[in-house]
Amino acid sequence: STLGPWPLSDSANWGMAGAASQNASPGLRLPDDPVEAHAKYVKLRQLVRETFEGFLRSLNSQSLRWLEQQFERHGGNLDS
Repeated sequence: STLGPWPLSDSANWGMAGAASQNASPGLRLPDDPVEAHAKYVKLRQLVRETFEGFLRSLNSQSLRWLEQQFERHGGNLDS
């Protein structure tokens, strides 16, 4: 299973399942146990953060500034 187009290493634990998951995003399943769900969520959040930081580091300064301007122009806040 995947979250978006990116495969996850422990794919057996991701996808839709359980009544509690009806409000969750499609393609993302967290365990019913709150402690396990929290651990998986934290792991996923860290993976997303590391991927985004790597993406930003790979940009040249001109591209990064353009991206910042677009973000700010559309109501974003780089400090949030």
